[in-house]
Amino acid sequence: MIKVIIVDDEAPIRAWIISLLKKLPEYFDCCGEARNGREALKLIEKAKPELILTDIRMVDMDGLQLLEAVKADDGQIDVVILSNYDDFSYARTSFMNGAVEYLLKSELNMERLVQLHNKLIAARNTAYGNRLRQTAKNDFMYVLLKGKELSREEILELVKNYDVKLMDGVVASVMIFIPEQTDVDRVISKVETALIYERIENLNMFLLVHPQRLVLIFNVLHNSFMFQNYIYNEYVQLLFQAIELPMGISEILYGIANLQKAVRQSNSALYTQINSDGKSISICKYDLSSSTENQWKYQKMEKLYGGMREQIARRDGEGFAQKLEQFLVMAGGRRDFYPVQTDRMLERLLLEMELQTGEEADSTEKSNWKIEELDFQKVREMLEAAGKRFELAAQNTSPAVKGVIGYVEAHYATIVSMQEIAEKLNYNTDYLYRVFKMEMGVSFVNYLTQLRMAHGAEMLVDTEWDIAMIAEKVGYGSGSYFSQKFREIYGETPMNWRKRHRNISG
Repeated sequence: MIKVIIVDDEAPIRAWIISLLKKLPEYFDCCGEARNGREALKLIEKAKPELILTDIRMVDMDGLQLLEAVKADDGQIDVVILSNYDDFSYARTSFMNGAVEYLLKSELNMERLVQLHNKLIAARNTAYGNRLRQTAKNDFMYVLLKGKELSREEILELVKNYDVKLMDGVVASVMIFIPEQTDVDRVISKVETALIYERIENLNMFLLVHPQRLVLIFNVLHNSFMFQNYIYNEYVQLLFQAIELPMGISEILYGIANLQKAVRQSNSALYTQINSDGKSISICKYDLSSSTENQWKYQKMEKLYGGMREQIARRDGEGFAQKLEQFLVMAGGRRDFYPVQTDRMLERLLLEMELQTGEEADSTEKSNWKIEELDFQKVREMLEAAGKRFELAAQNTSPAVKGVIGYVEAHYATIVSMQEIAEKLNYNTDYLYRVFKMEMGVSFVNYLTQLRMAHGAEMLVDTEWDIAMIAEKVGYGSGSYFSQKFREIYGETPMNWRKRHRNISG
């Protein structure tokens, strides 16, 4: 996410740009607006933005003057010039003074803003080389290499203290040996040039001077492990061809808790390379899901998970306890390698079972626990208890209530009232209200709200849709109303939910 301020002397234009940015909360955080360059300079001191979107023609310091002042004071802030004028001389002056982009307001839209975001992030990735010789970052690597074995909490604290931007996704390490009298800058330039795979969201580089080694930390956040594996290995192959230096390569590991393990693996692999004949350097690919056995286990677990969710939605408890027990055994082993995806599965099952057993949502209780913060034994006990309640509830469910549940699951976004369902299923409306409340332990309105929020929670994690679109998809016309109900049920904002379940920690 990039912090941005808007500078324009027309209030409607500022409001329009801000409205576009608010539809892209994963990409931009609008932290202020100003009417001219002079106001913007004051705002910059307070808001500390990373990006400025500024009009070019304004009284009391125009956009070009603001650009010049920003670059003279802090070259780290990106400036994009917005203009109504398709004038080459304006664009040329803007780029000469350090603007990263010159955009026509008539062409500004959400797609163009996403492209701008991706361009800025790619530029930042290739700029890591400028910070390689920072002593603090060297110390960060030495702690990982030479210090004690660190726990997950200690690694998170280390990352925070040294201001290293890492996410709690895939981590992998490549360590490159740089012989004496080697042109280090040339090596770094080749590494940066090889960064053609823009899908790599986060790559950190560190230069350890004694002995001279270049360490690359790959840190990718993506749902597909195969995708992560492809990016990592393709990029490493490209590096090997580009620099032709000894390289130590770690496994691909999941979770920031494995950062130290990855770095030490690459260091050990490099040591082996340097102390061998040095003529044959092989690149070892590692893929946990490549073996037939692991692929079979993964597919079986996914199939079991999908089947249980279907049973929960139908309120069908036949054989559910045995399937849940089998799933928990698999999840216990898988959680070590895929904590994010596994915890998402576990939490979804738990929430969906609670919905079907009439447990009213309580934001106070929900905010007191998060699956990823609990040890697996505790998680297992919670799901087993919820599974028993679900089986018992399913046994005591009448055909009428099962009919309502099935209809609601299929039409939750468009249902207007219980009367609509009663007419479709040929029941009396008052009877359905009473029997539903009695068997489900929750009113029809509350059940429908919780079901819509459950589908909304899933969309937050699995799509890039903004809040307004998700609200519409689940049956609400207002994004703010959706956000309000979401907070009531889950105890946190939709955006916090999205970040937590994608497990971004920095």
